[in-house]
Amino acid sequence: MAIGPLDAVSLAGAVVQMVEFTCKLIAKGNELYQSTDGALVEHRELDSVAQNLRSLSRRVEDSHSWVMRGKALKDLNPEERLLLQITSLCRNQAKELEGALKKLTLDSAPTRWKSFRQALKSILGKQKIHELHQKLSDSRSQLVLLLVVVLG
Repeated sequence: MAIGPLDAVSLAGAVVQMVEFTCKLIAKGNELYQSTDGALVEHRELDSVAQNLRSLSRRVEDSHSWVMRGKALKDLNPEERLLLQITSLCRNQAKELEGALKKLTLDSAPTRWKSFRQALKSILGKQKIHELHQKLSDSRSQLVLLLVVVLG
């Protein structure tokens, strides 16, 4: 049975994808193996963003609490209620992203095999990390807009 031109193109595409995937896996495995803290640079950066937003949302709540002091939730105006909800949402989403990133970090002395396995988990979990980051980014945008309204 002869291979047709479309079959050959399809096979070549599959080979290219496999080579590309393998290169990413090796690069990330080496990065993890050589890392001092067991995390990929991109994960450290996302973790830093999540930690900062969690801290800032806590500071917004604390600084705005003097306005809300002594008021029951039902006595707050809609913007104040929404501010409490959004800051809480930001903190929870940041914690969720931090937890997901922690699962992709080597927690013991790196070996080539551990680094390879963790790199595979990172590649396969990339979509989930992207979704969590996007949700956090959307919530941050809502928080910024709400702060402009509340403080303006």
